[in-house]
Amino acid sequence: MMFYRFLLFIFILFLSACQSIPEQEKQLAQKYWPEPPDQPRYFHEVTLRSNLDIEVENEDDMVKRLLTGNKQNSYGLNKPHSIAVSKGKIYVTDTALAQVHVFDIPRRRYFRIGYRREGLLAAPRGIAVDNSGNVYVVDGEQKRIVIYDQIGLYTKEILLENIAIRPSAIAVNSAMDKIYLVDSGGVTSDSHKVLVLNQDGLVIQIIGKRGKLPGEFNLPNDIAVTDKG
Repeated sequence: MMFYRFLLFIFILFLSACQSIPEQEKQLAQKYWPEPPDQPRYFHEVTLRSNLDIEVENEDDMVKRLLTGNKQNSYGLNKPHSIAVSKGKIYVTDTALAQVHVFDIPRRRYFRIGYRREGLLAAPRGIAVDNSGNVYVVDGEQKRIVIYDQIGLYTKEILLENIAIRPSAIAVNSAMDKIYLVDSGGVTSDSHKVLVLNQDGLVIQIIGKRGKLPGEFNLPNDIAVTDKG
């Protein structure tokens, strides 16, 4: 073990000697928006492309990888579609991979949802997370809402075959008794609306229709619900 740690120490010294980050690059790494003299309101925290952007290797694994020449396994975004954030976790649906990337920022961990049995996804689109940490994913190809618990295990599904033409986005109210589903319809369809479902999947309200008047829709594709509903 001491030998491994000695090698790691030598490797770190080597990197420090060979790689110096120019001051200009350091400044670019800390990017505010808008730029001065305007009052900054946003600060760049991190760019996420794969698990390697947040996962931290322990010392032993790093030494073994360096000695064997192996690379860290990389699980990256392929075709990201929608995003949801809850309690430090960032959820990204990926229509090409047909899974959901989960970046657990506080724990510096990464995992995926949607590749096991009943919860197997085909074309994940919209995503939402309720106050209990349950994850709601719209599968556009299978026309269903798949619900997972906070650790990514399948709990149930809501079938949409007979109620939505092109299900896309989703939101859940703070009381967790209403699910808001956007039906984008399509160019040749008049089914451009928001369906309000209960937790059993029954339609309890329809909001809007296709048109150009106030309160009407033309290809709606996203939704959000405030804390007040």
